[in-house]
Amino acid sequence: TRPATSSSIPMQQLAETRYSNNTVLNLILNEKKIFAEQHGILYKCTVEQTDFRFMDDIDITTIFSNLLENALSASALCKTNKEVSVIVSSHNNFVIINVKNSCNSYTKCGTFSSKDYGTGLYNVENSVKKYEGFLKISYSQTEFNCNVVLSNTH
Repeated sequence: TRPATSSSIPMQQLAETRYSNNTVLNLILNEKKIFAEQHGILYKCTVEQTDFRFMDDIDITTIFSNLLENALSASALCKTNKEVSVIVSSHNNFVIINVKNSCNSYTKCGTFSSKDYGTGLYNVENSVKKYEGFLKISYSQTEFNCNVVLSNTH
């Protein structure tokens, strides 16, 4: 499946849903929502009131675009139960990002370590480290789960 790019989607469609007070994040989440709809993927997205002013736009793009691209690509390969869930929340001085997707390509359960990362996850991890955060990835036979925690006080 070819990923949806912002150049192939009219701007007014990308600005359709206002998930947060961050324009860049809204564009990314709307772009991925359109891709999900086009591929029969149930797309659930919840962004609690979260202030992203502490982050550079390039890091928002790196983290959300890579995690969602991976999640949507894996879910699109499923024959049934295609689903991607994004939850963003903040607690005290931390922003928590959870991206979960259905998958059917893993034969065991466990966690990913950085030696297993491709270029996208490597870039995500580098962006996360800039904000004194961490990336934790776990998976089962049917679900892939990425958790990111960022400090907004750096």
